[in-house]
Order: sequence, then C-alpha cells, then structure tokens
Amino acid sequence: MFSNQRKIIKTFKTFFLVVVTLSIITGCATSTANRGKLGFDKPKFKCAPAELMKKIESSGDEFTISNTHAIMIDIKDSTIFDENGRMDSYSFNLIKPITIQGIRNYNSFEFPYDQQMMDVEIIYAMVIHPDSTIEIVPDSLIIDRVNSAGVAEMDIYWTNLRMKIVNMPQIRMGDAIAISYAYKFKKPYNEGLISSGAGFQSTEFMNHAEEIFLIPKSKFDEINYKILNDNDSIVKFSEYDWKDYHVLKFEVDSVPPIVPEPSMPPGNMFVPLMLFSNVDWSEYSRMNWENTEAPMKITDPELKSTVKALAETCKTEYDSVRAIGLFVAQDIRYVGIQMADKEGITPHDVNETFKARSGVCKDVAALAVAMLREAGIEAYNVLINVQGYVIYDVAMNQFNHQIALARLKDGREIYIDVTDDVCIDLLPGHYSKYGSLVLTEKGENLKYFPLFEPEHNEGKIIAVTKIDNEGNLSSKIEYTGMGLSDEILRQIGHYIQTEDDRRRFISRFITEIDPNAELIDFKIYPDPVTDLTEPAKFIIEYKIPEYAVFAGDYLLFQPSLASQVFDLLSMNIDQAISLQDRNLPLRLVAPYRLDIHETIELTDEYVLVSFPESADINNKFFKFDTKYDIDGKNVIYISKTVLSEIDIPLDDYNDFREAFNNYRTSRKGMLILSIKDHRL
Repeated sequence: MFSNQRKIIKTFKTFFLVVVTLSIITGCATSTANRGKLGFDKPKFKCAPAELMKKIESSGDEFTISNTHAIMIDIKDSTIFDENGRMDSYSFNLIKPITIQGIRNYNSFEFPYDQQMMDVEIIYAMVIHPDSTIEIVPDSLIIDRVNSAGVAEMDIYWTNLRMKIVNMPQIRMGDAIAISYAYKFKKPYNEGLISSGAGFQSTEFMNHAEEIFLIPKSKFDEINYKILNDNDSIVKFSEYDWKDYHVLKFEVDSVPPIVPEPSMPPGNMFVPLMLFSNVDWSEYSRMNWENTEAPMKITDPELKSTVKALAETCKTEYDSVRAIGLFVAQDIRYVGIQMADKEGITPHDVNETFKARSGVCKDVAALAVAMLREAGIEAYNVLINVQGYVIYDVAMNQFNHQIALARLKDGREIYIDVTDDVCIDLLPGHYSKYGSLVLTEKGENLKYFPLFEPEHNEGKIIAVTKIDNEGNLSSKIEYTGMGLSDEILRQIGHYIQTEDDRRRFISRFITEIDPNAELIDFKIYPDPVTDLTEPAKFIIEYKIPEYAVFAGDYLLFQPSLASQVFDLLSMNIDQAISLQDRNLPLRLVAPYRLDIHETIELTDEYVLVSFPESADINNKFFKFDTKYDIDGKNVIYISKTVLSEIDIPLDDYNDFREAFNNYRTSRKGMLILSIKDHRL
C-alpha cells in the first residue's frame, strides 16, 4: 500500500508515502477451511483451489472495470511493533492484470531496502493461470543488487540502498499474480516512536484491502490516530486485543482507481488514509534533534579556518549566513554516497563530509548548520517535504528532504537549501506552503512556509524593437528576474553550457514569434551563472525579415513580445489546464509576476494609425493586462502577468482555465502603421 520508510513496489503507483505498512493475516493452511486462501505462508497446493479461482474470475475484467490496468483483488498488509518502535512487517498481494499495459507493469517487482536497517524476504511469488496451474518464481529470478545512485540521492533516509527484483514468468491475459514478502527491521529509526499509516486508493482498482497494526498494550494509550480524506466513509475500522497487543484494523472494498490528472495535488491531500503516532510534533522534533547532533562537532582545523575566512570578510550576520550557505551549496557536491553506518536522518560526521566534499542533503545541511554555529550564529537542521504535503494532524515521518535554518539576532529566520547551487535567495522560490519541522533540543511545532508573493518570483523583460520601411524587425531584449525567475535563467546557463546548444535553445523561443526569426547574439550574465553576487541576465538580439505585412499604404504587425514566448513560468500551466474537465483540484508550481516593456521605434516614413485594444483579464488567481502608449515616434507596449495562487479549487478551475486561455489568445491584435499623409 503506502510507505514512507521504503518505496513499495513501484508499479502499484500509489500516491501517499507514510511509514511502512504491511499485514499479519492467517496464512495458507493445510486445513480444509483454509485450502482456498492465500496468505503469507508459501502455499502447499500445486493447483489453485476452486475457491481461489472463483475469487480471481469474479473480481472483474476490462469490460466491467474501467480506468485501471489491473485489479488489486486482495491487499493485506500488517505491522507488528516492539515497545521501542522496531517493526516486523508483512504483505500479501493478489493482482489480476486486465490490459496489455497491466501485464507490462507487473512483469517485475522492485523492493528497495536499507541493508543497515532492515532485511527483506520474498516469501513467494507466483503466477496463477486460468486453468488453475501455478508457476512459482524460482530463486534464480530474484535479484539482489546495489540500488542506483540516483535513487539514493533523492532520499535522505536511505543512503545504503539495495534492491531485490522479482522477475515474473511470462504473464498472459487471464493470469493472476500472488506475491508475499516481509520487511524485518533491525532497529527503529527513532527509539520509542510508534507511528505508521496507510492510503486506501491507488491508480488501480482495489477490490479489497486490509491494514492491520499490532501495538503493544503498554504503548497504546499514547497513540493518536486519525482517518483523513474519507468523505464517503469507505474505511471500515475495528480494534481488539490479541495477546500482548492492541490491534487496529482498517479495510476497504471496491475502491475506484485514481485517474491521474496534470498538476494534481499530492495524493495525501485527497486519498482516503489513516495515520497514527505516539508523539506530537514537538517530541518528534526533539527526537530527531538527538539523532542529528552528535556528528555535528567541528574538529578539523581546515574546516575551522574555512569558517573563519568566510566570516571575517562579512560586515553583518546575514552576510555571514549567506557566505557560509553559498560555500556549502557550491563547494560541497550533493550526491548519494555510502560513508558509514548512518541511517535515517543522522548525518555523516561533518568533518568527513567537508573532507569528501560531498554528501546527501542531510550531510550538506548538517555541515552548513555546524559551520554557522562555528561562526557564532544560531542554526538548526530542518526537515521538509519537497514532493508532497505534510499533514499536521499526526506527527510522524512525512519528510524527504533536509535544509538549514539560521536565526539572526535581529529576529529574522533565514532558511537555506544548500543542495541548490544557483539559488540567489538561498531558499527556492517554489517552496510555498511546504511543511517544515525545525529540529531543536526543546522541540518545535510543525510550520508551513507562506505562499510567496508573486513579486518574490518576478521577471522583467525590457526590449527595444525597430521596424524599418521594408517591414524588417530587429530587437534587443534584456531579461532579468528575482527568486524562481532568476533561478530559471541560471539553470539554463548552468545546464546548457556550449555556445551552440545555447543558441539552439534560444532560437526555439524566437522562432515561436515568427518562423523566420534569426538569432543574432545571445549572452548570459554573470559568467559563470553560479556567481550569486549579482542578478542573472539574458541579452538576446534577433531579427525577423519581412515581419510586418504590407496592405497598400499600411503596415501591420504585432509587438513581438505580445507573443508571450518568454513567459517561462507559465509553461507548466499550459499542460496543467489541458483537460476541459477535472475531478481533482489544480496545484501549480509557484506564484509569479512578469513585467514586459517593449519600445517599438518607427521610421520617419510611417506613423501609427491604430493599436490593439488593451487586454484586462481579472481572474481571482490570474491577472493579465496590457496597454499601449505613444512616446514621440515610438510605440510603447506594456504588459503585466500575475499568478497569485498555486492551489486552484475544483470549483474555480473552469474560470481559471478560461482566463489563462484568454491570456494565450490576447496576442492576436495588430499595430497598424500608415505612410504619412495616407492615414485611415
């Protein structure tokens, strides 16, 4: 189902990550009562019993169930906790692919695991054919290998990753797949923490799913559990005592699949789910402060002298924060490595990270915090989630990234993401509404970053454009920005490094103005773009032969920047609103503002007769307006685009979509020039 401490089978395509959840159920026994059932134990029958075949056949097919590639006939997960929070976890899944894509999706299963924290056992995997014969997956088709470095880089918790891969025999339409596996943890990530959760909807149809949690009776009074996003009351809950445990059981039946939509919110904002924990946020903060503090003592003389050299050139406390933050971001490489037994959020020793000049986010964030403290600045590690939403109701592991916080003497709080080496503001401009937990000795409550103002990510384009008597256009553009707009310019310069590649990239934009556009020159400042002492800037020069249209004594053309091709932050919106109707709200990347000022210089032979009607789009989340002015023989085109919100409610989607589409079509108006003494 859904997991936060491991990435469960990727092809299940679930949308919410919480702590590992699995299921303890009665295994396939030899008694008559259980002969048709599958569970954790490897089955002893060689042909599937009639009862099991009936369950598979009656579960549905592509004609009776839509929008799914497979039917999750049975999902049974369970977790059993020790008093210190250690878990033994089990899962069983019975799956029936019903499309060709479904067969492709489930021809293998991946089980990542942290070899220092847990063992994973594939109890059995098999294919059940329509004639009731069974193919058990042999050990030779189960691979255990080192996980890819790219995956390790994306996860602060698993820096010692391996992966077991189960390759299934050939699957045909009508076959079913049964797989059972167990995760057994060697120790808890947080001593004494008992927390977990489960989501009850995925991109596949769920016929039946159960989640069972066995919690020591001695700990159950501490447990806070919540069922969330269950507006239709589909989650059935029961609880009972069994031996030394109090058991929580959650189950659902016949849950329709999620149909993915562009730019939909994180799954845990709408998927029915349950969460529980025996701590509050303050205690969770304190627990993780204990886990991160020990490796953060600076002893390396070179590291001490580096901090001193950085700080002594700074006039203010903020300057020191910035100097240290940028040093770590740009001099310590962000990469997944295996250096020692440092699981969970516990960083590697900061002295070793400094020597290695590399580390995952927890390592580089811890190094930045240690260096700030060495400079006399109050600083802390901070947990955030950059891919999902952190739910306030239950304090538990909902994080996948780590950054640093400096608290200045003047009361300001400066957050620093030291994994971002081209962020002029230290914190990326797309972090609106992210949940954050500062790790301190006394503990702190969960907070959320505010919604950034559009001006925080403002872009500015100033252009001087000339039209000659033959209708040829030439233009020079200066593009600058703040926040995310500045960072996008730097990212282009950072990752597109050769002159030829840069010219090809920019040529794609200007040919959207006109297919005959030719790039004359293109420059990026500063050089290199990792110099964050000055704003980024693009200088673009281009020409378009025969751009204007002759109509007798008149010349017609559009202001080149009315084409909106340089509105870089709006590009994701086009895809986001591609659906005419949605079932889920819209979540966009970041608020932003774009101001354009284009001066169009006319020749002495022509005068302006008419310009397009000004645009005025005034949606409550998206605004766009234009105006034209005359300055001597020049025409001034001015536009302002503002996206003020990232969460667009479903009820407001159609109005928002209409407003943005009107923005895209507002470019159609023409300037009309006339030869002097031949005016309309």
